[in-house]
Amino acid sequence: MKLALWGLLGLVAGKDARIDTVVVLMLENRAFDHMLGFLKRVNPAINGLNGNETNLYNSSDISSKSCKVNDAASYKTSPDPDHSVPGVTTQIFGYGPETVDPAPMNGFVEAYQKDCDIMNCFNASRVPVISQLAQNFALFDAWYSSVPGPTFPNRLYWHSATSYGTAQNRGALEDALLVEGFPQKTVYQAMNESGHSWKGYFDEVPDMLFFKWHRHTDNLEHLLPAEFFYQDAKEGKLPNLSFFSPRFFSVPEFPANDQHPDHDVQEAETLMSNVYQAVRNSPKWNSTLLIITYDEHGGLYDHVSPPMKGVPNPDGRVALDPPFKFERLGIRVPTILVSPWVQKGTLIHEPASSHYDHTSFSATLKNMFDLPNFLTKRDAWAAPFDHVWQTLDEPRTDCPLSLDVPLMTERETTGRAVGDAPMMDLHEDFMNFVLALNGGAHKDVAALIQTEAEAGLFVRNEVNAFIRNKLAQ
Repeated sequence: MKLALWGLLGLVAGKDARIDTVVVLMLENRAFDHMLGFLKRVNPAINGLNGNETNLYNSSDISSKSCKVNDAASYKTSPDPDHSVPGVTTQIFGYGPETVDPAPMNGFVEAYQKDCDIMNCFNASRVPVISQLAQNFALFDAWYSSVPGPTFPNRLYWHSATSYGTAQNRGALEDALLVEGFPQKTVYQAMNESGHSWKGYFDEVPDMLFFKWHRHTDNLEHLLPAEFFYQDAKEGKLPNLSFFSPRFFSVPEFPANDQHPDHDVQEAETLMSNVYQAVRNSPKWNSTLLIITYDEHGGLYDHVSPPMKGVPNPDGRVALDPPFKFERLGIRVPTILVSPWVQKGTLIHEPASSHYDHTSFSATLKNMFDLPNFLTKRDAWAAPFDHVWQTLDEPRTDCPLSLDVPLMTERETTGRAVGDAPMMDLHEDFMNFVLALNGGAHKDVAALIQTEAEAGLFVRNEVNAFIRNKLAQ
């Protein structure tokens, strides 16, 4: 389709005139097939599930019991599947050689203590918000996390196109870097240096505090509680780039909405709907791109082998604990582009060269905002996606004003009060992070914490104290 003249002029000038506002919502620990694989029933072109995919109890014994995928996933997945680098390696390769390409993707049941529940996936009707967004805008069915491992390395890759040689959330190297702050440049720093605005919105803890640059007093002013996102959207004051961190902890009256197992999936469905409606009804809607994605697959089933050839190490650093060279990608996660410039029902498969991973984000921002340099060799390699909104002459007018959300009465409960659950590994990792952030202060208090709610309040207080004290200096 012929481009509108003003759009063409924007492209010639090196900046996309259609979109000047980018919002990112990154959720936690869900695989593509687990969330959207059965959307293939609605759109057969999606590289999703046929319904006959299986895994064996014993990946090295073809006569062992097998488990088949189904669409009966619970809103609360428990226990939390392993998603360490060794655990994900087992999921991808079983107990066979780690050089098979494509990998068999046959070790999920084995890694999940021979429990068939790991094959449970969602019917689209059970997750209506993400399903509506996928059908109304653009869905990637070939977007991979950057590391076949846990949360922190993958969020680091999203923000900076490297994890600086770390492949786990906690360890001697990770703790040292968290104390000092990761030193690599982030995409927000690159935007700042080029004169573009940015903010981070959060409930308990903003990812950006992983980085040393973001702890500088001037940059802390860009980190705001989540309620300011809705206010800024309503007033048309969203910056060029926003990153929205979900609520990672359940506390009384405020359940976690990150979708990390075993948190209720529907809480994040509501969050997605709220963020979408804030952007959709903003005065800046016609120039906004909303990206909804996940940091990693969380150990949940996906049938597609992640890329293992030609993936560049970003900066020459390798992990020793666990050993990993950063030369293969993680497992697919759902990623959706929302904008009136995106044609309804757009489906984005594997690109002609390279692949889509978390560093495609910074690669795309480089194109959109004329940033002078890539961050690392990884985003220089990754496929950008700014072509997706360059086919329409004018923004759509048929985008839904609101989305159907699950009813409260349908929500599953555990019989426990919100926040009374024991801490998960991720909660302990965030506790460890905020202790590092504040130089180990209140370690004696942290040692007494037992429940998720107690941990959430502790993390929130420590982050607020850090920001408040730095701004007062």
